Order: sequence, then C-alpha cells, then structure tokens
Amino acid sequence: MNASESGRSLWFVGVVRVVLPDKAGKLAAVDVKSLGMGWDSGPFLGWKAGNWIIADPGDCQLLIVIRSPAQAENAAKVLQSLGGQQPCIVDYTRSLHP
Repeated sequence: MNASESGRSLWFVGVVRVVLPDKAGKLAAVDVKSLGMGWDSGPFLGWKAGNWIIADPGDCQLLIVIRSPAQAENAAKVLQSLGGQQPCIVDYTRSLHP
C-alpha cells in the first residue's frame, strides 16, 4: 500500500485483530491479522496477515521500524546518535516511548 492508497478498504469476515503500533512523526501504521475470509486485492480464505506503513518522504526522511526487542535496542542507539533530529518511528514492541 502506498500513500495514494491511504483511503483503501479491506473486508474481513471471521476473527480479526488490528494493532495500531506506537509511532512518532507524520505517518500511519497498522498491523492486521485475520482468520476467516476477506478481500484484499483479491479474495482469500484462511489466515492472512499484513502490515502497512504509510509515510510521505517529505515528512519522513528517515523511517525506523521496530519489530523485536533486539531491534529496539539498536534503534535506541541510533536515536541517541541522531542528536535532536526527529525521525519517523513505528514501534510494534512498544518499548520506546517517542
């Protein structure tokens, strides 16, 4: 999904889990997991998982995505070295508090 698809709809029937991770900066992020049936660029039946991060390059020249505790440790070091610059951050672990 790119920035021009930000108004896109997804249809699901079954058990659906939607997670909105912690984020910093002008971006949108969502994590969807579904067991059932639905429509996402075509029909599906069964398990479907997807992550979408939409960021405008004019607003987010550096995007940091954190998906594990090890990545969170490395991201903390990178953020300290940036010295006041504000990158866009998506934190699925919720371990950093932007």
